[in-house]
Amino acid sequence: MAALLRGAGFAVDVLLEPAKKVKKAFEYADRVRGNRVFFVAPDEWASGKVRMKDLRSGSADDKEVDLPLDGLIAALAEMGITSSAK
Repeated sequence: MAALLRGAGFAVDVLLEPAKKVKKAFEYADRVRGNRVFFVAPDEWASGKVRMKDLRSGSADDKEVDLPLDGLIAALAEMGITSSAK
């Protein structure tokens, strides 16, 4: 998934340490000033989905959403999320 996002021009950082608590992933993302966290849990992966949590959105309605792994870049674009690469 990281390669897919990077290939579309997104800056991606991967937490390589296995985190037993989701809180560690959020703390890491906050420390590196990430805008979003993508979770690829086994159940989501098996169903072809990825969960995205927006860390900087002010609206509680679109803080967390499931997106299709196949077509992820298009789904992000529909949400107005594009890479800064030109």
